[in-house]
Order: sequence, then structure tokens, then C-alpha cells
Amino acid sequence: MSTQTCTIAGFHVPKNAFTFVNVYSIRRERGVWERADEFWQERFLVKSVDVQGQDFELLPFGSGRRACAGMQLGLKTVQLLVSNLVHAFDWSFVPGKPSEDYLLRECHGTINWIKTPLQVCVVPRTSS
Repeated sequence: MSTQTCTIAGFHVPKNAFTFVNVYSIRRERGVWERADEFWQERFLVKSVDVQGQDFELLPFGSGRRACAGMQLGLKTVQLLVSNLVHAFDWSFVPGKPSEDYLLRECHGTINWIKTPLQVCVVPRTSS
């Protein structure tokens, strides 16, 4: 709720008005993101973005007082899980499977899922 009357990006916001941040739209801002409507994770190789709410072009956990309370737990849990999987197994593509099958394509909705399940060969590493 706004505490005083103000103007934001040319829009008049009266005192006591409720405003909402459209995070869905922020993540798809064409002026900020190249190929904004595509699932293209390589964009983060060329652009450094802090996912903890300091860079406003990407807010996966929200920001400020209303940021997700479990953000640090979630980040550390995923980091630990991925590092354990990478350490414990050798990973490779399925032999003979066309490389086009490994392209990631998103489906639109509340949650983005890849259209084709990712299939890989996973072999436990030996203790040697």
C-alpha cells in the first residue's frame, strides 16, 4: 500500500493504493532480455544476475520485506543436491539418440515444463 501520493513511470499512484509487481512480465521484458519469450538458459552466461532480489530484471524469490523466507534454504538445497549427483555419477547422452531430442523447449503456464523429458545415461562412479 502506498504511504503517499506519487508518480511511478508516468503513472499516478494515490495514497493508500495497493500496487502489485508483475514478476511474470519483468522476466519477459524485451528491453532487458534477449529472446525474452524463450527458455534459453545460456542468457545467464553473458549477463550476471543476482537471484537474491537485488537485480530487478529477475526476481525468482521476490524482493525486500516480502521476499521468500526459504530462499537461502532452497538455493543451498539445490546446490547440495546437484553437487552430490555430479560427484556420485558419470553422465552421458543416450547412445544413438538424435541431438535434436536434447533441445529444451518450454511450455507456457503457471509452471514451465520442458516438452520432452530429458533422458541421459547415469552410471555410478566407483570408489577408486
